Amino acid sequence: SVSAPLKLFTFERRLPNDDDVLIRIYYCGICHTDIHQWKNHWEHSNYPLVPGHEITGVVERVGSNVKRFRIGDRVGVGFIV
Repeated sequence: SVSAPLKLFTFERRLPNDDDVLIRIYYCGICHTDIHQWKNHWEHSNYPLVPGHEITGVVERVGSNVKRFRIGDRVGVGFIV
């Protein structure tokens, strides 16, 4: 909830589909957008939420339809995944 302190939690992700890339995240930026989400300033936050949407990492898996990336590529994602 908006009044709860931030804390770690575990969740399961689905396996990547044929059009997906799985990235091992090494660094993640937290900006004021994340604070707005945490505090529900825009009144559409769903809890629990995972802050951070600017990431860098290494590709660990690629779907069969993915042609642009390969396992081991260093990548960055600059907006919302």
